[in-house]
Amino acid sequence: SGHPNHGACARGVAAWFATTDPEDGYRAWALVSTGVARKFLGFVDILFSILGSDVLLVSPHPTRTWSALACHASQFVWYRRLFVLFSRYSFVNTLRAVPHPNGPRSSPVSRHDQTG
Repeated sequence: SGHPNHGACARGVAAWFATTDPEDGYRAWALVSTGVARKFLGFVDILFSILGSDVLLVSPHPTRTWSALACHASQFVWYRRLFVLFSRYSFVNTLRAVPHPNGPRSSPVSRHDQTG
């Protein structure tokens, strides 16, 4: 989205992920951003999202988005209300796996090559 807080969150996760060992099995995921046309298709974008995502998260209760944001009255201005009503992100989110920055560990002998 280009919002400073969103970028800071992504950088924080990336910094943490880089400190982990690829063999520990930790995984990181990134929200897939869409273009403006898809962003405002609302629930209809579920059809497009099914086709090309690593992980698809569909909200069983999209009205809870409205309720949650309404708790922050000073932030819930008219354009955010429209965003909640028409944005795909109120209904569906797609995630992509982030490759580990250190890649898989290479060792002289793979676990599969050991005969025990």
